[in-house]
Amino acid sequence: MKFGTMGLLALAAVATSATAAERSGFYVGGDVGQSNWNVTERDANNLTSAVADEIDFIGAGTVTVTGADYEFSDTDVTYSLFIGYQFVPWLALEATWMDLGQMDVNSLGTYTYDVVNPLPPGMATGGSYNVTTDFESSGPAVSAMLMLPFLEAWNVYGRLGYYWGDNELS
Repeated sequence: MKFGTMGLLALAAVATSATAAERSGFYVGGDVGQSNWNVTERDANNLTSAVADEIDFIGAGTVTVTGADYEFSDTDVTYSLFIGYQFVPWLALEATWMDLGQMDVNSLGTYTYDVVNPLPPGMATGGSYNVTTDFESSGPAVSAMLMLPFLEAWNVYGRLGYYWGDNELS
């Protein structure tokens, strides 16, 4: 996932400005941002092509995809809520709940098929399809933060942590 550099700096400033004044003890907070799953048009086209390649409803004859298209959304709002404890001015531990948003690709198209044996009158020889693939991720995280206080109300920090994401593909 990509985040803008200015967005990360703003997030770090907001997240640390309230906690730096209290150089030890418990703190709580949250943040809101935007995720970018970096899905490209090529990725969406590859998925649409793979779906089209799998169409064979009768099992006899040749399926011809007469039209295929896709739509995708790879950005979403993210948020997290955290609680932490700052042991000394330069060390804290945090527990966090993160929702990293979702992305989706919608593949749609039309098809026809040529049947080896003649079909009874009124039997369809084609149709359309619409397949949506969604991916989302959320879950808890823990991290340790090493901080360098500066001025009266700010910290610069480095974070090392682990995210237990519940990643769902549907």
